[in-house]
Amino acid sequence: CGQCHTEFCGFCYAIYDRSCSRYKGCQQKNLHAHCVRSCFSFLRDWEVRYLQRLLASHKVEFHRNPPPSNQSGAQCPISVTNDSGGDGPCGEDVQPDYAGLCEKHYKEYLATLIKRERLDPVSTMDGDRCKLELRSHEIEFNPNLNEQQLRLLVQQKIPMQPVQISSIPFQIFG
Repeated sequence: CGQCHTEFCGFCYAIYDRSCSRYKGCQQKNLHAHCVRSCFSFLRDWEVRYLQRLLASHKVEFHRNPPPSNQSGAQCPISVTNDSGGDGPCGEDVQPDYAGLCEKHYKEYLATLIKRERLDPVSTMDGDRCKLELRSHEIEFNPNLNEQQLRLLVQQKIPMQPVQISSIPFQIFG
C-alpha cells in the first residue's frame, strides 16, 4: 500500500507479516502471508487438469481456445512489467488448449475464475494435499483417514475465509 506501506498478496489480499505468531512454524519464517486455499499462491503448483476439474465440477465455464484476437499467436500476449519497469507481452510459449496463454498465465486465469466463483479447492485435493494443508495449520489428525475423511476434516478445521473480489483480469476473453 502506497499510503501505509503494508505489503499484501496481490491475489487474495492477505497481509504479509514479519512478526506473525499464528502458528509455531511462523517463528521460523520471515515475511509471509496466510493466503486462502483459493489464492493463486496456493493453486499455482497444481496441474492444470485439477484446476479445470474443479471448475467443471461446479459447472463453471472456462476457455481452452484462444480468443479470435490471438488465434495465431505463438507467444503469450498477457502484459507484464519487465525488469526495466516497462510493460510488454509475456512472450512465453503458448501451450495447446490453454486459451492462447502460457502455462503460468493460464493457471492464473483459472485461479481467477475459482476466486470469482468462491470455490473451495478442497473438493479436488488428494490425500497428500489435505495432509499438507492440515500440517501447515498445525492440526493433528489420524494418519489412517481416507481421502474423503481428510477433505471433510480440512473443511471443518480450516474453513474457507471470504475473499475480496475486485476487478477480474484477463479481459482478453471479452
